[in-house]
Amino acid sequence: SFGVLAIVVRGDLGRLAALAFVPGDIWLQFAFVCWSYYNVLVNRLTVEINPFVAFLAMNLFALPFLSALFGVEILLGMASTPWTIEAIAALLCFGIFASILALVFLNIGIAHIGSARSGMMFNLMPAITTCFAIVLLGGKLEFFHLIGIELIFIGIYLSTAWRRLRSGTRTG
Repeated sequence: SFGVLAIVVRGDLGRLAALAFVPGDIWLQFAFVCWSYYNVLVNRLTVEINPFVAFLAMNLFALPFLSALFGVEILLGMASTPWTIEAIAALLCFGIFASILALVFLNIGIAHIGSARSGMMFNLMPAITTCFAIVLLGGKLEFFHLIGIELIFIGIYLSTAWRRLRSGTRTG
């Protein structure tokens, strides 16, 4: 969306020319494809199974694989996490809120509104991240943030309004 682009380039389209792609970008694109499949499959799965049970099953399936990968990082000396109280608190915070609760609520949302409509909400991530950076990290609110966030909300509104018009559903 144009709002996401406005935030990413910090309001300067000239920054697009300076972008350089790295191997991680390919992994990220692969992750987006996997995420798309996840949304569709969760939509089908949560029709028959409680979203909490589905989430538990996914985590129990993923735990051995992720633990093995973490073990390899430790053995290869690639794990660089300092095990301080702050690091443990951050891991618990991200583990509980950003991982567990976010995915449970995402699964519930997908079950209620479908994968296509819930996928649109991904555009909110730069807006939410911007707000968190300002509130939690003391970041500075810039004009391009406001323009980007406004464009994100306009895009989501127009997309949902277009879907309602096409389906003949009226609100209000």
